[in-house]
Amino acid sequence: PLATVEIGATAAGAEDESPNELVVRRTLACIVGALVTPGVILAFVLAKNVFITYLVLIFIWVLVPGVWRWFSASARERLAFGWERVTINAARQVRIGTPIAIVVLGAGIGAYAIAMQVVPDSMIVEARAKAAEYGLATDTATERAATVFALVWLSVSNPFSEELFWRGFLFRALLKDPELELSWRRDGLAWWGPATVAAVLYASYHIVVVNEFAHIGLAFLAGGGLVGYGLACQLLTSQFGIITSAVVHIGVDMVVSISGADFLFEWGIAYRNTTAVM
Repeated sequence: PLATVEIGATAAGAEDESPNELVVRRTLACIVGALVTPGVILAFVLAKNVFITYLVLIFIWVLVPGVWRWFSASARERLAFGWERVTINAARQVRIGTPIAIVVLGAGIGAYAIAMQVVPDSMIVEARAKAAEYGLATDTATERAATVFALVWLSVSNPFSEELFWRGFLFRALLKDPELELSWRRDGLAWWGPATVAAVLYASYHIVVVNEFAHIGLAFLAGGGLVGYGLACQLLTSQFGIITSAVVHIGVDMVVSISGADFLFEWGIAYRNTTAVM
């Protein structure tokens, strides 16, 4: 585990940071993390465009941390510390994450197949119509290409973008000292506090997305599960490295992509003939 590896890079400015500077940094980090939810509301809920939503997310996840790093020496030091950990035992991180991702993928697709046998036909028809409102449809070649692109992006780019932002940048911005990233066993609140804040902010924008397709109660239930999932990914990042959590995240997002593709294209994994209802 990376927790047993001696890390040479540290944030040199961490010891010189005043309590007020710490409060300002953490407040800014929370604001940046919280920006994702209104961004999703504007692009996904109001504009009803999944591709604009992707652009908004990339802007927040990539450009905002980049600007922060440009203007903040402390941010550069913290990200340098994190990057050193990313490159340690990369192959081992992949070997650890891959079997977990495979188990998650199999369990997720199995759960989807079972769920599709009990969901009412009317709900399936409604969900497909709702997906079409966001550009996820299969009626024309252009719509099919756009849908495939969206699902591939979700499986390939999204896992790395989210892990680097939530479990990397934001979590480290909330930590008092970047060396505490390795201390989930011994330092209690110093690790679990920032990890929980990052996980809650991570789950919050997913609640908005789920609520567009399901009842608000189910959306908040999913949000609670995503807080736990965010904490689990943070533990994997601290114990083994962010590549491990990204590989596991690929498995989770592939569940969404494959089940979504089967739902829209009717591949046959959980085929339901809803023509009569339509």
